[in-house]
Amino acid sequence: MTFDKNYGYDLPERQIMINSTFVYSEFPELVKVLEEYESLNEHIAIGFDKKLREILARESLVKIYERAKEEWSAVKDGFNLKIELHNWRDNIHCQLCGQHITKKYFIKNKVNDREL
Repeated sequence: MTFDKNYGYDLPERQIMINSTFVYSEFPELVKVLEEYESLNEHIAIGFDKKLREILARESLVKIYERAKEEWSAVKDGFNLKIELHNWRDNIHCQLCGQHITKKYFIKNKVNDREL
């Protein structure tokens, strides 16, 4: 992961935080930024107020993300992970990182039942 200065998040972190009950309830202003900006850098962050810039600082975001990801777990089908297989030509992309995939694994939020 690379970040511009002290701000930023990657796509998987963004998706986990956008779909987290904790982030939605405790940091609604962060959710608005995550929904509006797929990526963030110092030039964008400078336009926000000081409180929001403190939340968006990488050090704070890591703590928020670590708490948010505790809500998520792998979806299992019996004892095995739930997987969908796709043909390479199906043009299926990961909801977390956007990469082209042939195997689709699922995670589920234990608090709000959202599945990615």
